[in-house]
Amino acid sequence: MTFGDPVASIVLPKSLAGTQSLLAVRRVPGQQTTGNLAVYLQIVFVPRRRTATIICPDGTSPQSLSDYRISPDDIIVCDSQQSYEEDQDYTIDLANGRSNLVPRSSLAGKTLNVQVTEYFPAYQCSTNNTDWSPAVMFDPATPFVDATANYFPIQIKDGWFPVVDELGSFVGIQIQPKGKLEFEALLRIATAANPTYGLTRVLEIEFDRPAYYNGLRLTPFVDMPVHLLEIEAEGMLTNPANDTPIFKGDVLLDRPVSIRFADADGNPVFVRRLFLTLYQPNYSLTQQVTDPADDLRQSSLASLQTVLPISDRPIQITLPTIQTGALYEIGLRDIAAERYNPVRLVPPATGRGVFVSGPFNVNGVPEVIRLDADITGGVDCYLFCRRGGAGPEGDTQVFLSDTRDSQGKASGAMLPGTAISFKDVWAAQAGSTLTSADLYIKWVFRSDDAVLTRFLLQVTATGWAGAGTGFTGI
Repeated sequence: MTFGDPVASIVLPKSLAGTQSLLAVRRVPGQQTTGNLAVYLQIVFVPRRRTATIICPDGTSPQSLSDYRISPDDIIVCDSQQSYEEDQDYTIDLANGRSNLVPRSSLAGKTLNVQVTEYFPAYQCSTNNTDWSPAVMFDPATPFVDATANYFPIQIKDGWFPVVDELGSFVGIQIQPKGKLEFEALLRIATAANPTYGLTRVLEIEFDRPAYYNGLRLTPFVDMPVHLLEIEAEGMLTNPANDTPIFKGDVLLDRPVSIRFADADGNPVFVRRLFLTLYQPNYSLTQQVTDPADDLRQSSLASLQTVLPISDRPIQITLPTIQTGALYEIGLRDIAAERYNPVRLVPPATGRGVFVSGPFNVNGVPEVIRLDADITGGVDCYLFCRRGGAGPEGDTQVFLSDTRDSQGKASGAMLPGTAISFKDVWAAQAGSTLTSADLYIKWVFRSDDAVLTRFLLQVTATGWAGAGTGFTGI
C-alpha cells in the first residue's frame, strides 16, 4: 500500500468546500504519515497587541496600522514627548476593511508609536473536530499570543508550520499560507492512499441449473465488508470476454443484499456462470511462522548428536522464519440467483419460440422410445415420425392421448422421463408398418424463462442387424 501527498481541503465555508486554495501542505522527510487519521484545522483570528512605528509626512496621508482587522477601542498613539487623542489629533478609518490612522495637521512631520489590538490569523488542530489544540499564529517570531504561557514545543522552518493533534503532538505534516488569510475556515488535512491499494479478486459462481435470472442474493460473513464492483455473465447469449457487464457500480456488502440486473432491453439474462469482481480495502496484520525446508532433518541430526559418544560434526539447528503481512478476507455465503416477475397489467404474449431437433434415423422399426430432458419453465415436447424415404409432407405426430402440456391441456405431448411403446401407438394412429423412420423432436417454449439444458433420446428397434440403438442430442 502506498500513500500520496497530504491534501488540505476546505470544509467551511460551503461556498469554497472541496477547494485547496488556502494552505500549501507537505510531508516532512523522515516522518511517518501513512495510516494517520485525518486532521481538522480551523483558521481563526486571535487578538494580540502590536506596536507600529509610523511617520506622518503631512497632516492628511492615511497610515496603515495593520494588514488585518484592528480594534478601535484601545489604540494608544504617542511619541517621545506626549500622547495624542483621537478626533483631536487623528482619526481611525476602518471602512471597507481598512485599518488606517489618518493624522491631522498637528501630527505633520512627526514619528509616532502606535499600540493597537489586531486580530491576527492563527490555526488550531483536532482529530475529532471537537477538542482543539492551542491557537498557533502564522507568525514565526511569536507563534503564541502569551509568550509567558507553557505551550507545546513548536518548530517553524522557512515559513512552514507544523500540524499537530489536539494534544500538540506533531503528525509529520507542515502547512504554509498561500496568501493573505482574510476569513475563518475549517479544513480537513488527509494523507490518502493511492487508488492501487487493497485487493481485487474475481469470484466465479456456477449454477446447478442455468436459467433466466435478474437478481443475485449475497450474504457476507466476515468482519470487514467488501465492495462489489462488477458482475459479468456467461450464458447462451452472453460472454464475459466480449459483452459489457450486466452490473457495474460500487455496492458495500455489509449486510445481506439482493442485486438486480438485466440485459440491454431490461429482460432477465440467461445465466450459466456469474463472475463477481470484489474489492477489499481492509486488511489485518498477521504473522506466519515458516519452518525451513530441512528443519526435520536438521532437528533429527541435532538430537542424535546428543547421544553419540563422539561428536561427528557440529549441527546448526535451523530457526523458523517469522513473516508479517497483510491478510485480506473476502467471505460470502447463501449465494443464490433470483428472478423477479413484475406484476403485469395486461396478459403476456404466449410462446417464446419453437425449436426442432433431428432427424434421428432409425434403420428398422422403432419399438420402445424413452426421452429424458433437463428443462426449466414452460417447455413442451412433441415427437414426430417420418417414414423412410418420405418428404416433409410425411411428418406425423406421435400423439399420446393421455398426456397434457405445461398449461394442463391435452396435446399429445411427450413428457420427459417417460417411455412409450412406439408400435402400439403407431398401429392405433397410422395403422401401417414401418421399415425405417426418421424421428424429430419439436420443443415449444411457452414462457420467457423456458430453458432446455440437455436431452437424451433412446430408441430400441427391430428389423436390422443389431438389436437396438440410442440417440443423444444436446
